[in-house]
Amino acid sequence: SQQMDKNNIKKTNVTYSILIKGYGNQNRLDLVKHTLHNMRLTNTKPDIITLNTLIDTYAKCNELSISLNMVDKMEKSKSSVSVLPNLRTYNTLIKWLGKYKKLEEAFEVLEKMKKFNLEPNEVSISTLVDCCVKNGDIEKAYQLIKSSNYMPSVPAYTSILSGFAEKGDKKAAF
Repeated sequence: SQQMDKNNIKKTNVTYSILIKGYGNQNRLDLVKHTLHNMRLTNTKPDIITLNTLIDTYAKCNELSISLNMVDKMEKSKSSVSVLPNLRTYNTLIKWLGKYKKLEEAFEVLEKMKKFNLEPNEVSISTLVDCCVKNGDIEKAYQLIKSSNYMPSVPAYTSILSGFAEKGDKKAAF
């Protein structure tokens, strides 16, 4: 980032998103916050990609509450220049809620999606299936697959089959 400043290279939302993701991968929230500060200084308004990157980064860095708060603010913003959550926003939340063992909240995200006229997609369902299995609720994962209009991904099927096998239910696994 400093090298870009030194060489007078203008940063865009794409640049900022890459920096945020990289700093998040290093668990450097101080640098994420510094990057946000730089965005404000340059009057760069975060777009949906930057916001989704921030939501993912904060959750990855053990700041799920900040991610949830960001989505809440996005949902409540009503101005024409505001950025509404999209499928990736909600799929990211589902993933992290599952990893934080908040399975019921992950399912509530599906209802939120519908409220904003967003239909859950294959990623939504596959991620939720994986969350169920990782949280020990294989039956819920199986019911989700059965009730879904989408064909879950190979990793989702692998996850559920592994869950049944781990549980000792070899018949269900096959």
